[in-house]
Amino acid sequence: MKRHVVLRTIGLFGLYVAVFITLVLIQYVRKTAFTLNLGSMVVSGNYLDVNEIKKQAKVEPVQVSGRFSVFFGGMEFSLAEDEGFTVLTTKGSRIPLSARAFSVLDTGVRLDLADGSSLIFKTFFANGVETLSIQAVLDASAQEIRLPFRPLRSSHITADEKNRFMVSAGGSNYSFSGSAIDYQNKYISLKGNMAVASYGQIPEKKGFNPGDLVLASALDDQAYMGAINRWLAQAGSSWERSMAGSPDEYTVLAYVSQAARTGNYRSATGTTPAAFLEGSQRTYRSSAFFGRLDEALRGLASADREYLGRLSRMINEKTLDILAEPDLIRTLSVRGSKTLVDELVNLVKALDPSTLTPATAVGVIEDTVLWKKYRGSDENPFERLKDQALFVIAGTLKPSSEGKVVAFPSSQGDLLYTLRLGNALLQYGSSAGLADWIGLGKTLILSALDLSDTNGSLPAVADLSADKASFVPVGDGRIASARIYPQITGYLYYPRVEDLSLAGYTGLWAWTAAGPLSATYDGSVLDITVPFFEGETHYMMIKGVKPFKKIQLYNIDFRTDPRFERYDSSGWAYSESEQTLLLKMKHRAKEEHIRIFYQVSEQ
Repeated sequence: MKRHVVLRTIGLFGLYVAVFITLVLIQYVRKTAFTLNLGSMVVSGNYLDVNEIKKQAKVEPVQVSGRFSVFFGGMEFSLAEDEGFTVLTTKGSRIPLSARAFSVLDTGVRLDLADGSSLIFKTFFANGVETLSIQAVLDASAQEIRLPFRPLRSSHITADEKNRFMVSAGGSNYSFSGSAIDYQNKYISLKGNMAVASYGQIPEKKGFNPGDLVLASALDDQAYMGAINRWLAQAGSSWERSMAGSPDEYTVLAYVSQAARTGNYRSATGTTPAAFLEGSQRTYRSSAFFGRLDEALRGLASADREYLGRLSRMINEKTLDILAEPDLIRTLSVRGSKTLVDELVNLVKALDPSTLTPATAVGVIEDTVLWKKYRGSDENPFERLKDQALFVIAGTLKPSSEGKVVAFPSSQGDLLYTLRLGNALLQYGSSAGLADWIGLGKTLILSALDLSDTNGSLPAVADLSADKASFVPVGDGRIASARIYPQITGYLYYPRVEDLSLAGYTGLWAWTAAGPLSATYDGSVLDITVPFFEGETHYMMIKGVKPFKKIQLYNIDFRTDPRFERYDSSGWAYSESEQTLLLKMKHRAKEEHIRIFYQVSEQ
């Protein structure tokens, strides 16, 4: 009897201990469990221990244990050993896999796995809908990861008209693309390093095809240039008539630049009215043709400081309209503004793609291309916004029944925006090798020029005619042909900023109307090559020139002279406070060299 009492007492005590341990474990699990909302993606799991709770996942990896799940679009992706999360090694064995740590990225999360591999889950917008990408970064010992998935109870599995697997959740339909998907066993097969699978919304309508809007004349180089030349003939006649009176600066710039391209540079500069040359409307812009560099430097420095200051304020205030600024990455990169570029990158990485507007979308397209040119191999932060930007601008395009296309960023067609967008798409298509986007860019330019009058000017605003056959001007606002000349023909022999930065000599650029400049620097001599017409004169301001020992022109040592602009020869002056070299260049040959010496051997 006593034996039974003792056994019962021991049994009850063991039961109480087991219940106590279970309660402690439950409390501990609750304490270490977590759920994080990362935009449209949700992740959940358990911290390895309570010490991991203090860590910031954006700063350092946070260790986890047990099950880890990623939720998106009515689907759970389970990183759990007991649910089929496995790795196939290069030796052919299949091993259960689990997550060991996670880090929060700008648009997703990175999971470090037990075998040394990683999975990166990121969301992005494409064709106006959100998509989850899953990328495998395999360890050297791994050749395939199998990632299980299962629809949530609130989701419904259906099939589309092609009998493809589809998940319906929250009023949207989702499907897989990319890597091999085993729908029967419900896992994604990520084979090979950097393998990617995508799971995202299915667009409700057919995706935009730029080729559907391309004019036949945009596909024919001869026809395209013929239209440009016809516009130039009209505009050129207008500029020539204006030069006989009181032309504004933009008219003079367009007239002289076009004359340079047709071999009449000396005639154009020689017949420019004295009223303009001696008048107050001249700015630093026309100094590239006519000099007066001291005054031009003050104007250029002031305009540059004001512009960079405005960009800096917009970036610091995280104003998204900064993305609408033309050639933003070029401006900041050429000036060597690394701090501003870094701050801009942080702003862009934090941007919700769905907030892009027509104004900022065209800037994103421009900067996607410019980043490749000016930032090289650095990760392009605009790339994740590009598809959404293209989707946004596609929504602005309206075709007439005659095939012309004008961009409507608001309720009316905007011709300046149409030209800018046309150039942006032309550059994007050329950079990516996409003929349809090149054709659409040219179509927009041709459509805008089709509305020009006999002087080459355009209406500021247009709308579709009542029968939708063509576009018609709205209101009296006009865009002078001289204002849009470089947008249509390019900047050859037109005053512009020319980048000269080198690996060992950053922040070097010129204000010039010469041909394409180039430069080399060997640590002791900066050699700038300047192409222009033999026997002709032009002027330059080269910014970012560090103090030097001497300068050579025509391979001859040239001393500075404050009156150098008066002489019928080349000459120079230097502003140390602005680190700017002022130059008058009279070409004895088609290419001249400016050699700036930083070391001079003692004689």
